[in-house]
Amino acid sequence: MARKQLALFAAGSTLPEGFRYQAEVISVTAEQELLGNIRDLPFKAFEFQGFVGKRRTVSFGWHYDFNEGILRPAEQIPDFLLSLR
Repeated sequence: MARKQLALFAAGSTLPEGFRYQAEVISVTAEQELLGNIRDLPFKAFEFQGFVGKRRTVSFGWHYDFNEGILRPAEQIPDFLLSLR
């Protein structure tokens, strides 16, 4: 069954300077592998000054603790993301 990709940018839309859109940057197989790896990342609820945001995040390299106002070391970026960086 063929799936139709919805357009992220309408025809004639303007991107910020330095940005460009390129269709099919990665293959469907690579996309599925990437999604499988992302599902395994240790996402946690985003906390900001005692409130929990409606999103889950994961940090690489450094993590800023908004509750304590300090920067802390975080896990390094996983190998599977290096080629996309």
